[in-house]
Amino acid sequence: MNQVVQKKVQDFFSKYPARSWDPKQIIIHADERPSYVFYIESGDVRQYIVDKRGEEIVVNTLHHPAFFPMTQALTHAPNHFFFEAVTQCRLHAAPHDEVLRFLADNQDVTQDLLSRVLSGLDGVLMRMVYSMSESAYVRVLHELMLQSHRIGQGASEVTLPMKEYELGQLCGLSRETVSREFKKLKKQKLVALDHQTIHIYDIDALQREFEQNT
Repeated sequence: MNQVVQKKVQDFFSKYPARSWDPKQIIIHADERPSYVFYIESGDVRQYIVDKRGEEIVVNTLHHPAFFPMTQALTHAPNHFFFEAVTQCRLHAAPHDEVLRFLADNQDVTQDLLSRVLSGLDGVLMRMVYSMSESAYVRVLHELMLQSHRIGQGASEVTLPMKEYELGQLCGLSRETVSREFKKLKKQKLVALDHQTIHIYDIDALQREFEQNT
């Protein structure tokens, strides 16, 4: 999101009340049809679904200056996902009709939203390709690259606000498998882990490792 679009989005949502959300607090429940679109002023939000076994499957992590969920604002599709605060969050909430009017009046914002949606779709499709055709190591590398580019926005290193098991859910791998593959990356001093985050020391070096293995 460029600075002009970001300022327009920030100015629009700042007109509506803001609320703070604690880590692990549910913002939107699955099967709930929200009547508001939330704008992330600060913090991180994860989007996940609960499968038939009762296990959480994370599909996305959202950061400032994202706004969500747009599917229910634009369509009559049901909501299958939970949205939960990962860190302390401050969110503004605007009614659907006001958000749609804002998008209609600001084509540059709409174009930016469409661009980000298509970019995210491309990432999902490539994730499917790698999950069907590549090794666990490559799948972990690809997901780390995907998340790094989304969050880092050109930085040389980045900290991902996710746990090891959450990365495994995105890759379709068990926690044990992800842990095994991470040992290879840690030996090369490309990544570090703690109980809440994954730190990538050198995104370019990680990219080279990915390219050498695909």
